[in-house]
Amino acid sequence: MALRRGNPVGGNASTITTSLAALIVASVAGAWSADNTVGRAPSCFRAPAAAGRDETRELKWDNGVWRTYVMFVGATGTRFANDFDVSTLPAFTYLRTLRLHMKPGPPERPGARLGVYAWAGGVPGTLVWGPKDVEASVEGWNDFAVTWSLPKGAYKFLAAVEQIHAHPGCASFGVDTNSTFVGHSWLYYRGSWGLLQVQGTYYNLMLRVVVDDEHGPAVTPTSVGRVKALYY
Repeated sequence: MALRRGNPVGGNASTITTSLAALIVASVAGAWSADNTVGRAPSCFRAPAAAGRDETRELKWDNGVWRTYVMFVGATGTRFANDFDVSTLPAFTYLRTLRLHMKPGPPERPGARLGVYAWAGGVPGTLVWGPKDVEASVEGWNDFAVTWSLPKGAYKFLAAVEQIHAHPGCASFGVDTNSTFVGHSWLYYRGSWGLLQVQGTYYNLMLRVVVDDEHGPAVTPTSVGRVKALYY
C-alpha cells in the first residue's frame, strides 16, 4: 500500500510503499472485535434544505482535515469504505449523495468505482447498490449521486470506493488528521474485509454520505407538501 503525502490541492507528492502482506495480516487480525465494541451513531450535522426537497443529513466519521492519500501500488479491486448506521434517524434512509475526498489518477479511466454494501452479523455483506464508475473533477471533495433507498428495516450499511487501476494510474483516497481511530473505516483485499490500517496505524477515511428523508418510509407525497408548507 502507498501513502501519498503532499499538498492536498496540487503540488508534488512522494510515495511511501509498505508491505502488502504485512498490511493484510495486520488489518484482518482483531478487526471484528474492534468493530463490535463501537455502538455509537455516526457523526452527522444538519445540512441546509435544498429547494424542492426535505431536510438532509451528512453522515461522516472524519474530522474534515485532510492528512494524506491512500492506495495500493499493485492490487486492483481493493476497496476502501466506511460503515454508517441511521437507526437513530429512521426517516433518513434515502442515500442521495456519496462525498469522497480523492485525488484523480490519470491517465486511466474511469477513476474509481462506488458501491453500497449490506451489513450482516457485524461485518460488511453483499453489494446492494452499484457498482458505479466515477471520475473526480477536482483534487479534494467530490460529490457523486446515489439516489437510492435502503431496504425496509435496514439501517446499517457500508459505503465503499474501489481502486480499479494499479499505481501510478490510479486514484487515491483521503484520510484525516485524527490520531484516534473511530473504528468505522474498512479495507477489502483478496476477498477479506478488515479495518483500515498501515503498519499498525489506523486511518479514518474521508468518505461521507448525504441522506434525505423525502423518500424515507415516514414521509408520503401528501405529507411532504404539508411539511414544506409548515417549515419553508
